Amino acid sequence: MKINRNIAAMLALTALAFAAGRAGWLGTAPEASAQPMQQELQEELSPDMLAAIEAGMPGEHHRHLDQLIGE
Repeated sequence: MKINRNIAAMLALTALAFAAGRAGWLGTAPEASAQPMQQELQEELSPDMLAAIEAGMPGEHHRHLDQLIGE
């Protein structure tokens, strides 16, 4: 069964991009540089939106689930 060249090229590029992303070759930003961006976003968001984001964050009751975390 012959595979179309376009499909084969697309699959090869997809595999290469996946491997590059997993290996960290794409130059992803380190965690430290994300802090200024988060501060800028918080300045742009309305107080209602910030309250909604805060309400969606895990709270103290989620710590009871820590014993169920696997490896």
